[in-house]
Order: sequence, then structure tokens, then C-alpha cells
Amino acid sequence: MDIPIKKQIYNDINEAIIYGKLSPGEKLDSTRKLSNHLGINRNIIIEVYEQLIDEGYLVSKVGKGTFVNEKINFSIKKDKHTIIEPKVEDKKNDCIKFQSQIPDLSLFPDKQWMKMMKSAYLNFSHDEYPLCIELAHYLSKSKGINCLPEQIFLTSGTTDALSFIALLLRHDYNQVMTESPGMSLIPDIYKRYGYTIQPIKTDLKGVCVEDIRIPNKSLVFVSPVHQFPLGGTLPLQRKIKLTDLASKSNSFIIEYDDSSELCYVGAQVNSLYQLNPKNVIHLCTFNHTIAKEIPLGYMILPKSLVEKARKLRQKLNYHTTIEQLTLYHFLKSGEYGKHINRIKKSYKQKMKTLIKSLQFEFNDHIEIHGHTTGMHVMIKFKDVRDVRFIKSPAFKQRLKQNKVWVNFIEEYLINKNEINSYHDMLILGFGALNLKEIKEGVKRLANCFKFRSH
Repeated sequence: MDIPIKKQIYNDINEAIIYGKLSPGEKLDSTRKLSNHLGINRNIIIEVYEQLIDEGYLVSKVGKGTFVNEKINFSIKKDKHTIIEPKVEDKKNDCIKFQSQIPDLSLFPDKQWMKMMKSAYLNFSHDEYPLCIELAHYLSKSKGINCLPEQIFLTSGTTDALSFIALLLRHDYNQVMTESPGMSLIPDIYKRYGYTIQPIKTDLKGVCVEDIRIPNKSLVFVSPVHQFPLGGTLPLQRKIKLTDLASKSNSFIIEYDDSSELCYVGAQVNSLYQLNPKNVIHLCTFNHTIAKEIPLGYMILPKSLVEKARKLRQKLNYHTTIEQLTLYHFLKSGEYGKHINRIKKSYKQKMKTLIKSLQFEFNDHIEIHGHTTGMHVMIKFKDVRDVRFIKSPAFKQRLKQNKVWVNFIEEYLINKNEINSYHDMLILGFGALNLKEIKEGVKRLANCFKFRSH
């Protein structure tokens, strides 16, 4: 079985320290620099760094960076101790990667953003309230969220927001219920703060609420607009039952949304927050609409948590960033709305191309799900022979031979015992690919199934 990317990076840094490639006190590349170098999600690098810090291999120095712990000194020798980049992310080959949650950086409005950043720099202020006002106006129009600017708290992304909530509620709440398959960083983060993790069964329509029981004072993490990775949109009936259960159990639902603006069929889906503002915490990042490399996000808290959250932010010494001030000018000027229209048009064309290519190459051998929103789809194989083949080492070898990379559902299972329920599915992200690459990538994927062994 292939080693997950996160584990490969962890092993590489771990071994580099143990075998002396990295010396005590040596500074590591920033998470952003290493993310760009390897071509992977920055959150993965952040998680690896945080884990190595927790284990004592690394130390973080505020304002200076991350360093190898000077207190450790390994004497183990090894002939070769070069850090090797994960093969799947090797930029030197022509592998077409259907990576999920990676936007098309060529669509980023560099000139407009730099113009706004210059204006933000010249008029720098630590006051984030104007941005919160702009966001409140925008959210009312786009997501059906009516909230006070005071309820909006700016973050530097998903990991920052989730960590803040974990810290905010850890004395009164001790359990997190989360989608499975779902975002792997949820258990990674919340276990560190002493929470227990309970997976929630998730199907092609989102979390299964029919038989769910929410214990008193729990946190429930869901992505109702475009569930990752299955791609479903939570039906209204499930939304209503879920919010009712949260109210009755004095629990909070953590609603994650970074795809609702990329809706290709019908109107943009409204937020779960709209149904129950007292029990829903709304999280959003600008990873898909601006860039993953720019740390921007926000959370909308119920009024009951606002004062407590404000005090915690003061203790943590949160500061307004230049990126946040730039976003204010970007929203205020109307450039953000124009940008959304441009990228939505581009991603919609990519989605259409991906669907047509899959239908042409695989005919009726697959089902395609999650194609109405976001930057990935999930394909489900019907033929038992195809399903058996996907599970085999031969399939992964074929992927390598045909120079194509896909995501496997089992990587996102919270409960690994569920693997038999999802082995007939693959995830295809298309955000960072152009139309030619999408067509060629699907063709290469189809080639993997030709002359397969039965």
C-alpha cells in the first residue's frame, strides 16, 4: 500500500533529524515555502510540523520560525539521508494529478490584489471591524446569513478556526462527532485538546441523521453544501432534523463551507446557520475562491459565544493581518464579486469537460456524484470486476504506469472499518488542471482498466 503524503513528509523530516541531515537548532523552511515547493496543501505541512513539535523534534519560535530542537542530539549514522520529495508530488514528471481542493492559481487576480494590498499597507489599521461589516453584507446576500458584524471572527484558515473553537469550548464540551468519510484534520486537531471523536455515517446526500443520537453538549462537524469527499448536498429534511437534535442536546454544529459560491446548477445553497443561528457555528475559508497560499477565513459564532470568544482572542493576542485588510478593499471595491463570476465560469467549464470525458471513456460503467458544486467529483464503479480491480495493488501500479493520480476514499475514513463500504469510489479534483489535462487525465485513467486482470 502506498504511504500517504502526510506520512511521507513526516518520515522524511523525522529521519533527517535522526540521521543528522538537519542539525540541532537548524531552521526549517516555512510551511508556505515547503508547500509551494512540494506542490501540496499547506495544511498538511502545518499538521506535520505541529506533530513534530508535540513530539519534541521541532520547536516553534514566535516571529522567527520553526527549528530543530537544540536539546536533542542523535548519533545514528546513515549513508544516505537526503530528504526525498513524495513521488506523487514530483513536479519533474508529467503525471496528471486529479488533486482535490487545489484551485487554479492562473485565475488569481494578481494585479487587482496587489493594488488592494498596496492600499491596505498605506492605510494600515488594526481595526478589523470594517471587514466584518463588509462580510456581514456579503453573507446576507450570498448565503442567507443574517448576523451582526460582532459575530464574525477573522481567521487565517480552517486549521486556525477549528483550533480556536476547540480551545474555546474544551471546558464545557468533550466530544466531536464528525463525518466519515470526511476531513482528516478534524480528529487530528480535536484529539490534541482532549476531545473524543465519534464518526457519523455519511452517504451520497451527506450525514445520515435518521439514526443519529447526539449526546448532551457535543460538537458536530458537517460540510452540508458540498460534502468532502463524497460531494453530496445535505437535503432540507436532514438539515432540519440535525439542527433540532443540536438544540435538544445543547450542542453546537460546526458548519464548514468553502464551495457554496461555486454552484453550477440552480441558486447558491443557503447556509445551515440560517435554520438555527443559536446552535450553528459557520466556518469558511477563501481557499477555493482566492488562493490556498493566502491565509484567509472567518467564522460566525452564535451570540452566546461572542463575548467568550472575544476574551480568548485577546489572550491569544490575535492581530489584524495585511491579507485581511486587503480582503476588505477587495470586497468593498466589488472586485471580489467580479472575481467569483470569472472563476465560476472557468470551473463550470472544467466540470463539464470532466463529466463529458468520464461519460465518453467509461460509458455507463460509473456513476458521477457531486458535480453540481465545488472542484471535485466522486465516481462510483458499478461493475464488480472494476471494484475488485480498484482494491488491488495492480491498479495503483497501473496509475503510476499511465502517469495519472487520483484520490482514494479510504484516506478520509475516520473509522477504518468502513473501508468495505467505499472501495468502489474514487475522487477526482480538477481545479488546478486545464481542459486539455482533464481530457488526457481521464483517458489515462480509463487506460488503467484496459486489459486488467480479473
